[in-house]
Amino acid sequence: MAAIAIFFTAGINCSLSFASTINNVPIVSSIAQALQFHYDKNMISAVNQSDSQNVNQTVSDNNISLTINSIVGDDKDKFILYTLKSSDKKIKNLLLNSFTITDSNNNIIVDSNGFRSQILPVTLMDQEGDFLSLNSSKDYKVIVSSLGDSIKDYADTGETYGSIEIISLNNTAIPDKLNLEVSSFTEAYNMTYSQKKYADFISKFNREPMNIKGNWNLSIKAAAKTEKPEEYNNIKFSANNTDLEIRYLKIYPTHIEANIKLGMDKTNNSQAWGIGTNHDGASHTDNYNRLPYLIDENGNKYMLSPSNFSYNHEDKSVKASFQSSYYRHPKHLYLVISRLNYSPGPPYTNITPVKIQIK
Repeated sequence: MAAIAIFFTAGINCSLSFASTINNVPIVSSIAQALQFHYDKNMISAVNQSDSQNVNQTVSDNNISLTINSIVGDDKDKFILYTLKSSDKKIKNLLLNSFTITDSNNNIIVDSNGFRSQILPVTLMDQEGDFLSLNSSKDYKVIVSSLGDSIKDYADTGETYGSIEIISLNNTAIPDKLNLEVSSFTEAYNMTYSQKKYADFISKFNREPMNIKGNWNLSIKAAAKTEKPEEYNNIKFSANNTDLEIRYLKIYPTHIEANIKLGMDKTNNSQAWGIGTNHDGASHTDNYNRLPYLIDENGNKYMLSPSNFSYNHEDKSVKASFQSSYYRHPKHLYLVISRLNYSPGPPYTNITPVKIQIK
């Protein structure tokens, strides 16, 4: 999609109803600090506008309490916001580790032990916080985010914040009723993208991170927003001697869906098949800077969502999913493309950025 301090963030015009769901959290300092680390600022705006579903359910075991504070989202992308708290002074950090999410029929949506990815989506690389990227065979991706600089912040209060983002990859609706069953927490992740933090933990505390086992089970009704998306269709443009068309761009509460028809380079008849696909031959920074994104009149960027994008070989089109601008209410929105992929040809072609007005 963050121990996601995310949701509590910002403004500090957070509604009293939301703030009251968080126990023992100084409203101004902790909530503002927590939310500023969330990678999806649209979600911060949603909480700030009181447009989240209050849950406020707590379960405890082994001196650790897990509270589901609220849920923000639609049927294709949902953020479950939570608080973790422990009075055990031996625990130096606290991260969600082993868990399953199932529907009301006990069908597994994600099992954190079965589909762990060693690669973060490009949008999340170099972001502050602790992340766990999970891929599911059931057409979903899950991103667990935890408070940035978590060891220090957790040590101050024995409390941390996070979010579980559930992303539908193949247009499968996320069920309204979800069961979250947690079997362990950890003090540090040891994934490819978190090995430095793992090593820093060992160096600081002179021991391996603990794995705290127990049973923390919650049933959640996560009703999705059902508003019709704001939709824009049939926007034609050209880039690098290639005709393209935004067939549709749909703005939902927590994601933006776009379908772009790709043409051929008129100078050499190479078929375009991508609008910024990553390539191992380029640096991470170059890849990130060349990814397509949306931008509004205030300079707010909406990057590719962790689900990224896919190419349809049959009709020569790209389907992309971006972070949403829904709760930020921009007057104008633009798509920016600065790389195209062709076949035959080199893996990618960097171009002068093209800015296409959507609204």
